[in-house]
Amino acid sequence: LDLLDTISSIKEADINNVFMYGHSMGGMVTLAVLESTNMIKAATLWSAVSEQFPESSLFFIRKRNIVQADEMLQFYKDTFGEENFGKFSPTNYLNYIQAPLIIQHGTKDDSVPFKWSVDLAEKLKENNKYYEFYSYEGDDHNFAKGSFYKVLKKDVDFFKKYMTN
Repeated sequence: LDLLDTISSIKEADINNVFMYGHSMGGMVTLAVLESTNMIKAATLWSAVSEQFPESSLFFIRKRNIVQADEMLQFYKDTFGEENFGKFSPTNYLNYIQAPLIIQHGTKDDSVPFKWSVDLAEKLKENNKYYEFYSYEGDDHNFAKGSFYKVLKKDVDFFKKYMTN
């Protein structure tokens, strides 16, 4: 957001064509940025973390250590109050997004559950937001099983649709 605030001071920057890419946890950051500003022309989400807080962070801790995840959940409850969890979830503010999105996710992602992108697409639909959703059968978190260049091409084509001269 700080970069976006100063982008007009960058001589070479085209403030009319600012696009954003978010992969994994960066997908959640991208959602939060899109909800905070209308400067982004379009964005892509690759294997995005898009689950409600605190599951968005506990999921990853739980994969390594159940006890630590339970302790972290208690910390979150003590610190923020369970009634405030929704305030930390970008998926609760999708109505603020104005930029079109492309969501891309491999079905065999063992880092971020594929279902999270399916659920995100449904929430975007419920909020009447424009998105395109592409799944890649058998591909992983980084699209390293054969789809990487297909994913890149879809992004480039998507961004070109929204680029102004």
